[in-house]
Amino acid sequence: MIHNIEVESGKSVKLSTAGKYCDRDIVVAGKGPTEADLQTKYDEGARSTIEKMTSINYLFSGTASTGYNQDLFDILMSADLSNVNRAQYVFHTNSWLTEFIVPDTLRPKTVHGFFQLCTTVKRVSGFDQIPHGQVLTDVFNGCTSLEDAGTINFTGVNYASKTFQNCTALKHIVAAGTIAVSLDIHWSTELTKASIESIMAALSTTTSGLSVTFSATAVSNAFTDTEWATLANTRSNWTINLV
Repeated sequence: MIHNIEVESGKSVKLSTAGKYCDRDIVVAGKGPTEADLQTKYDEGARSTIEKMTSINYLFSGTASTGYNQDLFDILMSADLSNVNRAQYVFHTNSWLTEFIVPDTLRPKTVHGFFQLCTTVKRVSGFDQIPHGQVLTDVFNGCTSLEDAGTINFTGVNYASKTFQNCTALKHIVAAGTIAVSLDIHWSTELTKASIESIMAALSTTTSGLSVTFSATAVSNAFTDTEWATLANTRSNWTINLV
């Protein structure tokens, strides 16, 4: 025998039995999970899944600003990411990220294209903590709103192709370690004097055949001709280009 069961309201279920087994319908009030309970369970499940991941490649690539993505981002930032060893193109073509502080537990071996073409990110910090596996290629390529890249550790980097390509708004960067790879940052016409001095100070004094390229506008705005000539002479083993 089939009986109709309907949700009367909220958590109440109505069993239509009047006239069959008793003289009235039976209403059963059940106690189920609240919306907050379900959200907590979702967060716990998502965090558990993320903490088991060894790769977060493309995790937020091309994603729109939705409640789901924001929730997932918040979970990522508070999760234990020590199992992650690949973090390539994580925010590739992302259109909602504005600031990224590297989580303490995120230490991937590869970060190729981490923020590539993310046109909304303005500030990044903590990137120097990442053991980048000798490759910084395309990390900030196309980040046209990036103003502050924070501290970047160049020690051990063998590839830095297009790292700062089209970073037209970039003003601040601290170069840590030793730069022993050719570097081009000429798109950044607003680069500060301190940032340029930081890069120059990090250039290896023992390598040869390498070049560093700055914006001529940034250099002329930050230095007198005498100041720049003096600074450039400290790295005579480098080809220093102004574009």
